[in-house]
Amino acid sequence: MGIFKIDGVLFTTLNRVANLFLLNILFLVSCLPLVTIGTALVALYQVSLKSLEDPQAAVVQLYVTSFKHQWKKGLMIGTGMLVINSIVASIVYFTARSFLFLSIPLFVIVAWLCLYNIYPYVFASQTDSVKQSLKQSVLCTFQFLPESILMFMEMLLLLVVGPIFLPQMFPFVILFGFSGVALLQSMQLKKMVSMFAEMK
Repeated sequence: MGIFKIDGVLFTTLNRVANLFLLNILFLVSCLPLVTIGTALVALYQVSLKSLEDPQAAVVQLYVTSFKHQWKKGLMIGTGMLVINSIVASIVYFTARSFLFLSIPLFVIVAWLCLYNIYPYVFASQTDSVKQSLKQSVLCTFQFLPESILMFMEMLLLLVVGPIFLPQMFPFVILFGFSGVALLQSMQLKKMVSMFAEMK
């Protein structure tokens, strides 16, 4: 029967689930030295985008290769984003309580930064420099605002809100959470990456 063929629906689905599991475990393991989180995110998104084009892709080999090639760029972006987020969080914490009239502008800045955070890791593998990645990320945040909001909500609901209010979701996060969210986000990111490739 067609369903049991190697390229049939059943085996394709099982292969997709297995790849999500492997990719999620690889991501978690490579994040254990916290300094490598940036590089791990770059590799995660690069492999997720490639797996959309080829469901049979060898995710382990792709992830390891991407991790090695994007090591320096991912480290720089991860460190830079950590510094920026920490500075903004500190400003909001100390300023909003003393100057209430600044609460709304600060909220807008924080909201925009939340939407922006994902893009540098995505474009790190698509650009030649960190500066170009950051610049392209700014453009995408504004140009694809609805998609940016959707991707942020996917991440927030599945990785933060869900496990807090439904502890039963925690095993899902450990097994498939990060790779699953990256795959969902990649469905929106694919259009942006294609557009950027045409502009180069």
